[in-house]
Amino acid sequence: MIYFPPCKINIGLHILSKRSDAYHNLETAFFPLSDISDVLEISPSEKEEFLFTGIPITGEKGENLVVQAANLLSQYTGKNFSCRIHLHKAIPFGSGLGGGSADATYTLLGINETLNLGLSQKEIYLLCTELGSDCACFVENKPTIGKERGNIISPLSCNIHQCYDLLLVIPPISISTKDAYKSITPQSNRPSLESLLQQPIASWKSTIFNDFENALDTRFPLLKSIKDQLYDTGAIYASLSGSGSALYGIYEKGKLISPSFPNSYYLKQTNISIP
Repeated sequence: MIYFPPCKINIGLHILSKRSDAYHNLETAFFPLSDISDVLEISPSEKEEFLFTGIPITGEKGENLVVQAANLLSQYTGKNFSCRIHLHKAIPFGSGLGGGSADATYTLLGINETLNLGLSQKEIYLLCTELGSDCACFVENKPTIGKERGNIISPLSCNIHQCYDLLLVIPPISISTKDAYKSITPQSNRPSLESLLQQPIASWKSTIFNDFENALDTRFPLLKSIKDQLYDTGAIYASLSGSGSALYGIYEKGKLISPSFPNSYYLKQTNISIP
């Protein structure tokens, strides 16, 4: 079976408080972008095999979320099954797009389907929570609100119901989420993100923020420069995604005029539907 793990963007990322388990409570909106994806092929095999192509993957094999997901599923079911798993990596690393989390989630979904394990959606959700805070948002691949660590999700409806153009811009820098959190000061006293998303999209620029932006702009002034360029070319709303380094601009349909960026940048034009 062949799967296409998508990336996501965050619209708003409010970091509310530090938890006793060293994580943070937050509120964010996840929007999967299905036409920007990795490729994951899973097939039965006589032995366990992992193959990685595309963007080079660094680190030890056991650190890869695809490998961790397969091992976790084996432990959970108590079955020593084997698969041939081929991941073709296309979503840039360290960009705040959740590519690794999507790969892990689709590994769980794919092995479950390929080997007819019969796990329920609830079981997949629980396993996702063990792998990463944003893995669960990819189970249904729909816009959701994430709370607590980002792993408690619920459907999102914004009362806007409109399709917009979206430009994704990723400069050639990688940002560690762990390092990004070190500069964060949580703030709990603020309107809920869910209520802010109900307002016209033109108001989002002054009401909906990614808390990582202020923390990262000093270290990476390039990020603010890109965001300014997106607004200068007519974006209604522009933001960092996750802990960066990807930024995006949302434009009225047909009004996207792409800014000029160096060839070393990753650029992708797509669309986004606000539910």
